[in-house]
Amino acid sequence: MTDTCFRISALFWFVRGLFGILGLAVGLTAGSSLALAQADPPAVQALIEQAKKEATLRLSWGEATLGGSGLARQMVARMNKRYGTNIELRFTPIEALARIASQLLVEFQSSQPAFSDLYMGTAAQLVPLLERKMFLPIAWTGLAPGRISAQMIDADGASLKVVTGLTGALYNTDALKQAPKDFFDFLKPEWKGKVATTVFGAGFDGLAANGMWGPEKTLQYVRDLAPQLGGFINCTDTERIAVNEFSAFVLDCVGDKLTIFQEKGAPLEMVLQPDATARRYFYFQVPRHARSPAAATLFALFAHSVEGQKMLWDEAKLDLALYPESQMAKRIAKYEAAGVKFTDVTIPWWQAHPEIGPTVEQIVKILAQAKR
Repeated sequence: MTDTCFRISALFWFVRGLFGILGLAVGLTAGSSLALAQADPPAVQALIEQAKKEATLRLSWGEATLGGSGLARQMVARMNKRYGTNIELRFTPIEALARIASQLLVEFQSSQPAFSDLYMGTAAQLVPLLERKMFLPIAWTGLAPGRISAQMIDADGASLKVVTGLTGALYNTDALKQAPKDFFDFLKPEWKGKVATTVFGAGFDGLAANGMWGPEKTLQYVRDLAPQLGGFINCTDTERIAVNEFSAFVLDCVGDKLTIFQEKGAPLEMVLQPDATARRYFYFQVPRHARSPAAATLFALFAHSVEGQKMLWDEAKLDLALYPESQMAKRIAKYEAAGVKFTDVTIPWWQAHPEIGPTVEQIVKILAQAKR
């Protein structure tokens, strides 16, 4: 066994033993949970000590995702203050979550250390990876009793929800006199040539599930949308809608850029599909081959603190709608009062809808033809 493999193996067994201890915390009484909320549980103290030895935390996602490296550095600094650590952040900006997942998988399969100690992704990226048993199962509720609940955890502890996003259509309010009421309004003649979408059909995957629009209705909508398209953009290209290069983005990915640009004075708004809106979640996972699993776990814990959630909202305009103080929860409540029906696109939900994959493949083909 190489030195690298030995270090990975030793670290895995340490973390496995550490998180096995956390089962003791899960069965605490409500009174004990309240007491532990005031001071870190013993398992967190053990994480802190191990994180101090690791010294470095490696993270990777896009600069336009979750506040990029700037917010990550702020959060690591606050995490260090909170836990008494001195963790150094090494941030590798990669925009595509699928590309990050692919690199982590290659490293895992070849027994190489992970280039990122934490993976952030949605159900779409995660389901194939979870089948490879690539992430550590963690007893999250024992690490933050009274804060993290079972509703926030999927994949037997491997995946922890961190923020909530909404899939809608972004549009420039100066483009037309009458605001769209649903996605079908973008099929009207006045929108022809003014609509943009992604080459991979972002957002349509949720609609394709049975119980939402289903495969046939979704495919027909994409066929009808194709002649309306004026071009293709990425999920991070909100500015191109704000300056009216395109008048609408159908569909936006998670809606996080809307509030960011509105606060800058941009004439943007988002319309949701009243009968079928996907409420999506970004999850944190600690790879089994992470070099600093304790530091990564502490970062995830801090992200779930009241302070961490506020930082996420203030900078990225995303937080976890399952918390009572959530700003996203307030936004969702307003939409629900207006009659919008939400479906939670979680890992178990995605696993229960195998029809999504083949439908998305057909959507991509339709859009590829429209691009020619």
